[in-house]
Amino acid sequence: MPFFRPLYDSPESQFFFHSSSRTRSLEQVMTEQMSSPYFPVHLDQMRASREFYDIQNGCLDMEDGIRIKTQWLNHPQGCLGFRVETKDGVLVYATDNEPGDPEFDKGVRKLAEGADLLIYDAQYLPEDYASRRRGWGHSHWREAVNVAMESGTKELVLYHHDPDHTDAIVDKVVADARNHYASVRAAAEGMVIRLERGLSASGA
Repeated sequence: MPFFRPLYDSPESQFFFHSSSRTRSLEQVMTEQMSSPYFPVHLDQMRASREFYDIQNGCLDMEDGIRIKTQWLNHPQGCLGFRVETKDGVLVYATDNEPGDPEFDKGVRKLAEGADLLIYDAQYLPEDYASRRRGWGHSHWREAVNVAMESGTKELVLYHHDPDHTDAIVDKVVADARNHYASVRAAAEGMVIRLERGLSASGA
């Protein structure tokens, strides 16, 4: 963000920042990031108008009939999941989220209910999560499938791959997941997905 030139160019430009945090606001984070000795340019040197909005659990009505619903997820530093409802379909983005807390488990399923596309945290293998990764704030592909099946999601995209996982491991995860839920794929760099009302998600 400190290198985004339009923020410096014109006082007539307006930017609106929406973020969620249980600790520090985005404005505070940016101010600290752009302070000496970390950065040579201060936030107040940006000429464009800037407005910051804190998002909590709830609902935001946007332009063109778009509605965004939010839900806190189970992550040590806090995380917000998003449900984007449009005339073309419903997209749910839910990462980082750890299973096992009844309240959060119920909340993420409600967020994903009937979605056309669910992008969900599947960083770990189930066995790795059970033996070494509890409390780290992430999920695994088996729980991703559970959420998709129990919420009636049409398609599941596994996301937040472990940096140590090779393409071969990710491919096997998808194959294993498809044994339980047919409409699964892994998020990949450059992937584009088009939602069309009444049709399943498509893309490449």
